[in-house]
Amino acid sequence: MAISGLIPRKTLFGNPDKASPQISPNGEYITFLAPVDGILNIWLAKSTDPDSAIPITQDSDRGIRFYGWTYTNEHIAYIQDIGGDENWHVYVVNIHTHQTKDLTPYDGVQARFQEISPKFSNDLLLSLNDRDPQLHDIYKVNINTGNRTLVQENDGFAGYITDDDFNVRFATRVTEDGGSELLEKAGDSFWKPFIEIGIEDTLTTSPIGFDDTGTILYLVDSRDRDTAALVSLNLQNGDTTLIAKNPHADVSDTMVDPNNKNIQAVAFTHERKTWIFLDENVKKDLEYLESISQGEIEIVSQSFNDEIWIVAFVLDDGPVRFYKYNSPNNKPRSYSRTAIRLRISIYQTCIPLP
Repeated sequence: MAISGLIPRKTLFGNPDKASPQISPNGEYITFLAPVDGILNIWLAKSTDPDSAIPITQDSDRGIRFYGWTYTNEHIAYIQDIGGDENWHVYVVNIHTHQTKDLTPYDGVQARFQEISPKFSNDLLLSLNDRDPQLHDIYKVNINTGNRTLVQENDGFAGYITDDDFNVRFATRVTEDGGSELLEKAGDSFWKPFIEIGIEDTLTTSPIGFDDTGTILYLVDSRDRDTAALVSLNLQNGDTTLIAKNPHADVSDTMVDPNNKNIQAVAFTHERKTWIFLDENVKKDLEYLESISQGEIEIVSQSFNDEIWIVAFVLDDGPVRFYKYNSPNNKPRSYSRTAIRLRISIYQTCIPLP
């Protein structure tokens, strides 16, 4: 007997119509992922005319899932593996010529994004395990030529934290009791203990970046707390400053000015996602955005001057809505929706646990 009323499997697990929108650093272009003959590729349009988008990659196999703009404003970087082997290659595609270059053309090697910086617009900081499959060394790789320069040979660490100057600042390693440790670089081959994180806090304590001077480290920190707060650590005098906390929920999101690296807002998700604002202008912007659509707001992409945003409204009864946003004086324009075939007619109700 046939069962009627079932949601088609393709609707739940198929490719989205459009996903992962981003604005270019200079604000001139919008990109997103969308199928070409059923395979996800990168599409490009002028930010003033999103409906004119065309595909700029020609993948016909597994599809592209993760990508990002470089600061040349002419290249987009993305990763792909072959047949699910997780040996990721990093590619760049020129948005004008549509030519694609493999920056890591090495067999059996896994490449990872480490850092991009406006101070090195023609380079990427990548980590590669070509010397030792268990260890990722850090290289500066030129976007145009593919030439690479070793920045840090891995001495046995789980990973590294780098800054906008492409300096390696900290290393991380797993401790014998299952926790982790953050070590500060104090010389070419000397690392001094900086922070110890117990096993109970490893999932909720981690650095998220530096300020524009490189002297302040922002950290999501649950140590000696019931929930993870956002704090800043002064690397010159060791002072710790609490930025935001919530007694019921961990930090779930942060909004950072791409230019000056100031924390603009911090989000916590308890019953619903709520924001604590540190920038009064951003507060006004998000209050305005709340007036145009229901749903939890996420700022998914920002131009480098922070004047253009890609905003997502996450709904419990429908698809995610994306908008390009300029200012409270201009009505945002909806230009893409994910999984628009799916219509859910049930609203969610939050019930806080005692």
